This record gives sequence, structure tokens and C-alpha cells, in this order.
Amino acid sequence: MTKDFGKRIQINIVLKLFGCILLVVVAGYRLSQLTTIHVLFDEFGYSATAAYYNGYDWSSLANQSPYYSYGLSLILSIIMRVSQGNMALYYQLGIILNIALLMGSFLISCNIGKRLFKDIPEYIVITASFCISFYSNTIVQTNILWTETLLYFLFWGSSWFLLRMIETSKKSYVIALATCVMYMYMVHQRALAIIIAACIVVVFHFIIRKDKKQILLFSVVILGLLVVAYLLKSDLKANLWNLSSQSKDANDYSGQISKVRDILTSWTGMKAFILSLTGKVYYILVAGFMIVGMFFAGFAQLLKKKECKNILFYVYVILCLLGALGISSIFMLNGNRQDTLIYGRYTEYVIGPILLVGILFLWERKISKKTFYIMNIGAVVTAILVYIKLKNTGFTVYNIVCAFGLSSIFKNGQPAGWAPIVAVAIALVIGLLMYHAAMHLNGFMIRIAAMLILPMIFWNYTNAMAMDTVVGANVNNAGYGSVAQSVKAYAENGAVPVYYLTEEESFESRYIEIIQYLLPEISIDYVQREDIEKNKGIDQGIVVVDENCFDVFDLLPQYKVLEYDKGMIILAHTNNKKLLEKNVADGEFLSEDKSLILTDKQMHTKVAESVDAYIWRSTGEQGYLLYGPYISLSAGKYVVNMTIDTLEENTNNLVKFDVYADGILAEQDIYLEDEKNEVSVSFTLSEDTNQIEFRLYGYKGCYIKINNIYVRQMN
Repeated sequence: MTKDFGKRIQINIVLKLFGCILLVVVAGYRLSQLTTIHVLFDEFGYSATAAYYNGYDWSSLANQSPYYSYGLSLILSIIMRVSQGNMALYYQLGIILNIALLMGSFLISCNIGKRLFKDIPEYIVITASFCISFYSNTIVQTNILWTETLLYFLFWGSSWFLLRMIETSKKSYVIALATCVMYMYMVHQRALAIIIAACIVVVFHFIIRKDKKQILLFSVVILGLLVVAYLLKSDLKANLWNLSSQSKDANDYSGQISKVRDILTSWTGMKAFILSLTGKVYYILVAGFMIVGMFFAGFAQLLKKKECKNILFYVYVILCLLGALGISSIFMLNGNRQDTLIYGRYTEYVIGPILLVGILFLWERKISKKTFYIMNIGAVVTAILVYIKLKNTGFTVYNIVCAFGLSSIFKNGQPAGWAPIVAVAIALVIGLLMYHAAMHLNGFMIRIAAMLILPMIFWNYTNAMAMDTVVGANVNNAGYGSVAQSVKAYAENGAVPVYYLTEEESFESRYIEIIQYLLPEISIDYVQREDIEKNKGIDQGIVVVDENCFDVFDLLPQYKVLEYDKGMIILAHTNNKKLLEKNVADGEFLSEDKSLILTDKQMHTKVAESVDAYIWRSTGEQGYLLYGPYISLSAGKYVVNMTIDTLEENTNNLVKFDVYADGILAEQDIYLEDEKNEVSVSFTLSEDTNQIEFRLYGYKGCYIKINNIYVRQMN
């Protein structure tokens, strides 16, 4: 018997090790492509605090974004120091930390499942723990450097400390639980729900045991860490975030007071809250394939049979879920995107224990059939309400990082349509298959397949698509490294001031955050139009402009364009001879008087090849020879000039040019009668216009060379 016991232990250890290895592979196989922040403002916010703790000054840009908490940043500051300015290494080390936390969560879940379900073989518990680790939000969030994976791990940790406290009532677990939940609060303030739930359970537990000293100990630790949290937050709010406006308080409870007041004092506010809560409940039921419903059905069965052992653990988890749903519903009360209605991110960090316990309840067949079917009906009702709401609003934006679980069904840029109904139908089918396999089939393999492998398959289908989106966004933003290197060269590693200019009242460009992130030692200062007009010494530095946030012609010819890449324009004042001479040594200016010269960094092509920065040669195929640069221009008159040379093999002398921005603003057929043709196309904008393209279209047999295309603002 001892030999069999030892063999089972070895098998369980091998299973855990194998599970950890697979999680590392699945979560980290695209690590080499993850090198920079891409969820903005969030990832910038947490790294900005880490930079602050390393002595870097990102405060000017941080002032323009919402407040972000500091718990994660305390860890990131250590990683940043180790990375020594190598921000790609910093990001990848952060992702490796996330993957390690995912493994830790898996191992903790194995232990919790073993303690709660002693009659289930441990290898089943390990398999179930491995299965729920593939829940879409859990896997994909490891590839983003923000709080989600850390919160997920810490909630597992708090659950384990609480369970051990219930089992032993030892002081060490009381202190550990208080420390864990308070650190969660430092990581993100939405964890207030966890603190409240922990306080309720701790007080109730020790009142029953008539041990008020433990309650006092727990309270002292909580209050002491609240003081520490207050001091850390006050320092950051004063010196980094400069919180003085409601918009910057968006991620702080002070920014939610008006919403709570509206909910409590008006039917409109209360109705909005109920609908917001409905969306969050819908998401948590559907994304988890009704396993959350199984958890509540199992809990109902425990109450029915009056099985009170570890009941406080289940109460803790339920209170945390309800609190997370409530806080998420308030924070996302008046959203303008599809995902803000069903918002999963603020709730999913508490989902792990619920999924595990729900599956293990089902495995033991300790499920209240009535409760489970009521939960299914509830899912249908919430789906109908979500469908009606999204149909009435017409929202088309779906930010998948906030609701990964349904990202394979809801599509960004498209109306939701029948997506809420399709999603709930899939969830009900999978949930019912799991339920009937568990309750009515006895075959071991069929139960494993239906209860564990089936949800994993669907979660991994979503994971694969979501991971493509996350990695694609990361790779795209890494392309701004070329802009950062240009800024670094002109700034002479911080010796020359760097300014970011926008005329928008709000901080419009998030891409400047990427450049600041990639240049941690260089402080980029945010300036507005009046600062430029009053000069204030700005002419001694370089000015960075996002083409979509500021009309660069307003700065010409007082400023000259040094670089124009990825939609970011770098300029220097004509009085700054040192910078201008540096540019002349490297290449030509990209502006002349009131003209902006376009290069292969701004202009794209389908049927031509770039000969050098200013020259393109066509391939003779039909299609767009040039298009871009997606620039913003103020109302006024403009002219686009270029030189087109016909080549010897040319057999088609017709090309077509147009100016496009949500429709054709101007167009002209161009007949190439000479070997060298000077082309000029004028157009007028009646209003400020964004995303303007200049498009040159060629037909088959058109062999030409396009030289020196530039746009000029006419007086």
C-alpha cells in the first residue's frame, strides 16, 4: 500500500510538472515578438510609476493620462533597474514574470482543490486546475504587462491563506491573508471588494471561535498597510500624476463618486447600473461556458444538505465575485463601447477558484439540478437584454483586451448584431454537454473529454485569435522604435529638450507614450499651442507632433521638418542652427517654406518599388502606385506637386490622382505627354480633416518614375 501511495505521489508530481511546462509553452511561445507596450494608457501608466521609482521623469506625459496604481510598479521598478534601459528586455522579463505567476496560480489551485475535495483523486484535481488555466482571459493576459495576471495570482493566494486560516486559525495565516488582500488593493483599487469580503469572513470565523485577538491582529495589519498605501499613493499623485482633474481620476474611486450618487438618487442611474450589471453577469456566465452556474448549483446543494465544512471559503469567493461585479458595473456605467457593457477584465481576476470548484462539484455530481437550470435561464435573459442594449446603441468598438472571452464572436468595428445570442447559445450547449456527461455517464474518458477537454478546446480557439491580435499590436508599436531613435539622436541623449505638441484639449496621441517608454532617460515635455506661440525657450529643443493631432503647416516655415515617420513628425526651429546643421549633414529637410515633402516612410504602394526615399518606380501592373500619408490638415487651400517621368517601356500614358478622406475630395486624370511631367493638383478643405490620403493610380503597361511628391499650403 505504501508503494502504491508513493507511486501516486510521483504521478501527481509529474502531472504538475508537465502542466507547468505546457503553460510556459502556451503562454510564452511568442515571447520574442513582445518588446513594447501596446495597451495604452494602461501599460504606460504602470511603467511610468516604475520609471519614477528609478529616477526617470515621465511626469509631463503621465499628467495627461488617467491615474494608475503602484503595486505592480513596485515589482516592475526592480525589473527596470535590472534591464538598465533596455526596454525590450524589460518588457520580456515582465512577461516572464507573468508566466511564472500563471504557473504559481496553477500549483496553488491544485492544492486548494485537493483540500476542498478530498474524495476526488488528486490527478483529477490537477487536470481540472490545468484546464481552467486555459480560460481565455487567464492565458492571454500573461502577454500584456499590466495588473491582470498578478491580481489573478494574488487572489489564488488570498484564497489559499483564507482556507488555511479556516483550517488552523493560525496567526501566520491571518497576517498573510491581510497582507495579501492589502497588496491586491495596492495593485488595483478594484480589489477593495476583496478586502471587504476578507474582513467579513475573518470577523465571522473568529466570532464563532470566540477569538477576538485574531480579529484585532487582522485589523491592525490592514490599517497599517492602509497607511502605507495612503503615503505611497499621495506621493505618486503629487509628483507623478498631478491629479487635479476629474478625467485623471478615472481609475480612482474619487472619479466614481458622481456615478454612485446618480445610482442612489435617480431611477435613470439605477436603471443604468442594473443594465451594466446585467452585461457583466452575462459575460461571466457565457465566457465560462456556464461553469459559474455549476459553482452556484453546487453551493446550493451544499446548503441543502447542510454540509458546512469550508462553507466560509465558498462565502468568501462569492462575496469577492459579487463585489467585483458591482465595482465593474460602476466603473463602466456609461461606456461607449460594446465591451464596456459586458466588461470582463474587472471581474475575471476572481474567476479561477469559481471555475475550479464548479468543475469539481460537477465531477462529484453534487449539483442542484434546479439551480443549474435557473442559471441557464438567467444567462438567456441577460443575453436578450445585452442584445437589445447593443442594438439600440449601435456601438461598433470592441476592445478585446477588456473582454477576451467573447472576442472570437464579437468583432471590433462591427455592430454586435446577433453576437450576444450566438455566444450564449454556444455556452449553453457546451455547459449542458458537460452537465449531462457528468451526471449521466460513467465512462471515465468520456467524462474527462466532456468536462475538461471540451471547454479547453473552445478556450484555446479564442486564445489563438486573441494572441494574434495582442502580438500584432505589440509588433506594430515596436515599429515606433525608429522614431524613438531619431528623437534620441536629435536630443543628444537628453542634452536637447524634447517637446510633444498637440492642439487638442485632451491628450490625443497615445503613440508619444511609446516613444517616452522607449527612451526612459529622456523626459518628453507636453506643450500646447500657446506655449509655442509664446516660445518659452521651446525653439532650443525639438518638437514632436502626431500628424493626427496637429496641423504641421501651422509650424511651417518657422520650423523645419527633420523626420517624418510612422505619422510622427520631428521639427526644429529655424533659429536652432545646431540642430539644422546636424540634419543637413544627415540628409535633406522634409519641409521647405510652407511645403511638406513626403517620402517612402509616409507613402505606401501596391504596384511600385521605392528607389530611394523620394523616388518610386512602377512595376507596370494595374493598381495604386502611391497612397498615404493619412495626415490631418486644417481647412484651407492646398496643392500637391510631383514630377513623373515616363520610362522607355511605358505603353500607357494615363494615371489617376485623387485626394481621399472618407470620400474623394478632389480627383484628376493625368496624361503623361512628355518624358518629364510636372504635375500639380489643387484641392480645398472646407473644414479640418483627418486621415487624408493622396492616391496615384496606374493602369497596366504604365511604366513610370515618380519623383519628389510634396504638399503645399497656399496662402
